[in-house]
Amino acid sequence: MLALALPLLVPGLKAHRLFPGEGTGKGGRGSSHGQISFPKPLDLLNTDLRDTRPVPVLSYHTVDGTPPYLQVYVLGNLTTNAWTMGQAPATTALTSKGFMPAVPGMDPATFGPPVREWINLGTNVSSQANVSYLPLPYAARQVKVNGGDWRIDGNALSVLSASAKLAGLHYQVLAKDVNPLPQQLRRLPKVVASTSGYLNVPPQYRTNKIMKLVERITRHSTTPYGKAVAIQAWFTAPGHFTYSLKVPSTQSASALIQFLTKNREGYCQQFAFGMAVLARLAGIPARVVVGYTQGSFIGNDNWQVKTSDAHAWPELFFPGVGWLRFEPTPPNAAGLPGQATAIPPPYSTPLSDQPSITARTGQQYSNHFNSGAPPENRAQSGVNKLRKNAPGGPGGRTASRHHGTPPIVPVLLALIVVLLIAPATTRAAARRWRWWRAQDDVARAHVAWHELRNDLIDHRIPYRASETPRALTRRIATSLGLAGAERDALERIARAEERASYAISPADSAPLQADEALVRRAVARSGTASARWLAIIAPPSALIPVQAGAQHLLDVFGWMELVTTRARRRVSPQADMSVLRSDKPARAPA
Repeated sequence: MLALALPLLVPGLKAHRLFPGEGTGKGGRGSSHGQISFPKPLDLLNTDLRDTRPVPVLSYHTVDGTPPYLQVYVLGNLTTNAWTMGQAPATTALTSKGFMPAVPGMDPATFGPPVREWINLGTNVSSQANVSYLPLPYAARQVKVNGGDWRIDGNALSVLSASAKLAGLHYQVLAKDVNPLPQQLRRLPKVVASTSGYLNVPPQYRTNKIMKLVERITRHSTTPYGKAVAIQAWFTAPGHFTYSLKVPSTQSASALIQFLTKNREGYCQQFAFGMAVLARLAGIPARVVVGYTQGSFIGNDNWQVKTSDAHAWPELFFPGVGWLRFEPTPPNAAGLPGQATAIPPPYSTPLSDQPSITARTGQQYSNHFNSGAPPENRAQSGVNKLRKNAPGGPGGRTASRHHGTPPIVPVLLALIVVLLIAPATTRAAARRWRWWRAQDDVARAHVAWHELRNDLIDHRIPYRASETPRALTRRIATSLGLAGAERDALERIARAEERASYAISPADSAPLQADEALVRRAVARSGTASARWLAIIAPPSALIPVQAGAQHLLDVFGWMELVTTRARRRVSPQADMSVLRSDKPARAPA
């Protein structure tokens, strides 16, 4: 997000400025009454993205998995020409303890894993604007920073100062990374009165073509969340839009309409603007945020953000949850999403947006696990019932009266039990054997990756052998909605496999076995109850060695047949010829 706030980082001694202010006093430094002159984040967003030599803006350290985006500026005012920051916010002083006000629109009981970051701004970053904004993950709950009169904008949860120096600044942030489940978002009520200002759309955007477009995109959705997902999916559908920086940065209503209905080519600014406008027209409060993606992982729980990570995205409001980020920017020509580090949040790409399907799946889950007794007890009761009704059981004729009659039913039951547990036992034993044999970081990385792919096979989740670890994990994390520790574990496995395969030195393998177990549970949780039981009882991956052995056996028999045929021909070639002659059809009588 600093990329939007810290725009022109160029290699060398040249200092890079934050976005310059619009000028509310002399030299843009503000009047004697302390008015704030807002920066122009969109002007230099274009400069950052078009920079052919991206340079670092900031780095940060976090141990809490994949971090959220970094927010710098919140644009909540839509005019006929652009999205702007609107009026100067009413701010309060940031105390020494750094506690932030309540998250707007969020129920305090809403769950969100904590994210703690230690952020370092580049030493060549400076601000010549009247006000400087800190890049922060949303929603910040505590910010500890020195060197300036820092204040809080409670509406955007931004921290700003009119006197701070940004170069080399260090600060700490504790944030709440809200990642609600799709089922939860579908049940939320509609818009609340306090957000009506975020529904304003000037008449220049309300053309007949745009209104029909909104209706067509959302016609199958009955909830605000469903409409939001449909709008994002419309932008990111393969081949629907093209990511390109070679477009004008015009922000007028006519340019946006042209983008949505004709040329359909642009970069994050156009996509963020477009989704926010369509969301408002669909009755969902929306705003645009300018900042940075999470950047790139550089090892040892450290991340780096460059000017090329500058980004704009829409945030939509849902009562009880607050503002949620969406990612409408589609992949670029190289197949990477937007600025390459842009990632859609899991809740924005649900596996299914049909409430009936989710309800049925949830009911199956509930019926399976909440039917009064745990699974093992229910299985035992089923066996007892079979025994009770069996000929040798209490409810039938006892076979012991006929001492010569073999105990058929117990034998059959034992055989069934053996057949049921054999694949699961084989799978578990093979997993333990692989981990026991892996004695170094490279071997353990390969085992973790091998087990991950076997888990996908067991739960009938397809993948291509040609998919790279990074591509596969990105797709799986998105499709299964993994977040927090689960997504972090999946990414660690992928990084370890990449380094084991291509790097000079492998990654630390100490956490990989626990990571693989955590991801396995997450993969299992994503399916239905019947799919989970099938993966336990009859894991397809357990049959891979059997299939390979059968193929080898067939190959052996094929070679044996070939060898014996050749030997027979050498020993008795005349016999072979007679056989061939005898195979000819007899001549029909005249």
